[in-house]
Amino acid sequence: MKKINKILVANRGEIAIRIIRTCDRLGISTVAVFSDIDTDSLHVKKAKEKYRLGKSESSDSYLNIEKIIEACKKTKADAVHPGYGFLSENYEFAKRLEEEGIVFIGPSPNAIQIMGDKIESKRRMISHNVPVIPGYDGSEQSPESLLLQAKKIGFPVMIKASAGGGGRGIRKVFKEDEFIEALNGAKREAKNFFKNDSVFLEKLILNPRHIEVQVLSDFLGNHNIIFDRDCSIQRRNQKLIEEAPAPNLPDEIRKKIYESAIQAAKSVNYTNAGTVEFVYKDNQYYFLEMNTRLQVEHPVTEMISGLDLVEAQIRIARGEEFIFDKNSKPKGHSIELRICAETGTLDSIPFSGKIVNYSEPKHFRVDSGVSTGSIVSIYYDSLLAKLIVHEDTREKAISKSIFALKNFVIQGVETNKEYLKKILTLEEFENTSMHTSILEKKDEILKSQIKDSRSHALAMAHIVSNQLYSNRFENFKLWENHKSELEDFVYTKSLNDTKEYILNNKKYRVKFLPKYFEFRIEGEEFTDEVILPKDSFLKDEKFILNELEFFSYSRLGNSIFIHLEGENFEIKTYEKDSNKLKQSSYRAKMPGKITSIKVIKNHSYNEGEVLAVIEAMKMEHQIIAHEKIRIDEIFFKEGDFINPEEDIFKFQKIV
Repeated sequence: MKKINKILVANRGEIAIRIIRTCDRLGISTVAVFSDIDTDSLHVKKAKEKYRLGKSESSDSYLNIEKIIEACKKTKADAVHPGYGFLSENYEFAKRLEEEGIVFIGPSPNAIQIMGDKIESKRRMISHNVPVIPGYDGSEQSPESLLLQAKKIGFPVMIKASAGGGGRGIRKVFKEDEFIEALNGAKREAKNFFKNDSVFLEKLILNPRHIEVQVLSDFLGNHNIIFDRDCSIQRRNQKLIEEAPAPNLPDEIRKKIYESAIQAAKSVNYTNAGTVEFVYKDNQYYFLEMNTRLQVEHPVTEMISGLDLVEAQIRIARGEEFIFDKNSKPKGHSIELRICAETGTLDSIPFSGKIVNYSEPKHFRVDSGVSTGSIVSIYYDSLLAKLIVHEDTREKAISKSIFALKNFVIQGVETNKEYLKKILTLEEFENTSMHTSILEKKDEILKSQIKDSRSHALAMAHIVSNQLYSNRFENFKLWENHKSELEDFVYTKSLNDTKEYILNNKKYRVKFLPKYFEFRIEGEEFTDEVILPKDSFLKDEKFILNELEFFSYSRLGNSIFIHLEGENFEIKTYEKDSNKLKQSSYRAKMPGKITSIKVIKNHSYNEGEVLAVIEAMKMEHQIIAHEKIRIDEIFFKEGDFINPEEDIFKFQKIV
């Protein structure tokens, strides 16, 4: 047996906290590593020890093998758990740990290397009678040769990076004249992410389901199947919703897929946790790849199996025997929803900034890496938390998931919660006819549903802000994202203590009582009544949630944040006496890189002029003068990185 008394967690965010939680229960000490921007992150606070790796860029921190090896030595860690992403499937990392005598909680370097090479792994599957998708995996990589092979396979085809993973370096090609451009794009992306632009071709299976099997293998040759998952709800090859077990999968297919997963594990003498992924359509299934690590979606398997997969990984790494009862049946149904900081559409854009209010739904499992005050960085993945729901039936799990999303409060950054909620109501999801391209086909429907669903939340947010603060503020501006939606919002009449508004053909009546606001929302098929205490809004408390549980309110500086029915709204307020936001400095709202400084010290600028440009999450954000000003101090230069709430420059108002 190998000694494991202290584990260094070579990761960050929710997965690092998830691993630390299990280690705490097992009495194993933990070391958190962190980059500069993660100095105050939750995973650092949760661990027994912490170790700074370096700068915020991944290459200087979480991807720096030598720094992590050094951290292990200095903290005397017996083992490393890599989580997922970063170095979790890195052959060189696993090899270096092996050479240093540090336990790697994962498979052997050999297994990582073979399964990480998509061409070699496919050849292994063929030799072990596992069905694979027809294609070309030869060494000839010239555009002309690859086009010729694509014609032989027959369009549509899929171009895939040989060293790929995480949905990178993949292109779908439907026509011959689109092939070369798609090939160039796939090669560029593969080169950037994997330092290897080699690709292979596969026949594109249109609209398949994505089925994966959880494997746990020990050093004694026991290969265990821990049920299966359906991960068909994807956007640009990135999973959004996963569930276990895979619904509506024929028993004979499930049995064959399990047998193929065992063969895949045996082909490389696999040890520890791994996932064998397949595509499935019309009673045919094909091997896709094997992920040699713990998956993001592992919690749904834990919920239906009763296992702690991280604990199982640790016990296997120690050398313990692991046997799972082959006759076990899944316990109910589980759904996982990936909640990300993003605009939440098919063409979603990641969002960075500061979380001003965070509250998880009660009585649900949430694997999270953030809290109120957390900074969503531009440097890493936009995943904030995973909401995991478990019920005895799939129908109940779907219903509970929608309820939980409505009660999950994240304010200060945009999220995809509403997008996830609408996906759960798709007919194709409810009747299990979903496939990997379903979001592309339903994009317009989802967008229209999201817009319609927020109508009364938007109206209430506007009414609340105006009525509550009319005595202190006179200008209110909703987020630019909602500006167009308010164009049809009209005030119609006033009857004694009641005012009436209309938005998107819905009628809103607001009754002003001595201590309460009473909202009556009348739509075509529903009437909602909401009673809100006046006094609660006038307090300086950070967060107030009334007994209805779907309404919350918070403030940060001159912003009012309102959460209703799962929707967030930020209302900017401007003081009465100036009609403009009074300030003596311009501050960054989110972490980013300053790409342009357009001002000079002691020079004057008019209202509306662009003062600086910050790049965050691959988007540019302009800093614009609110009034005529003179710049007194400039604290940053072009190319500098800036954190939220840091002053960019000081100014004086010109009267």
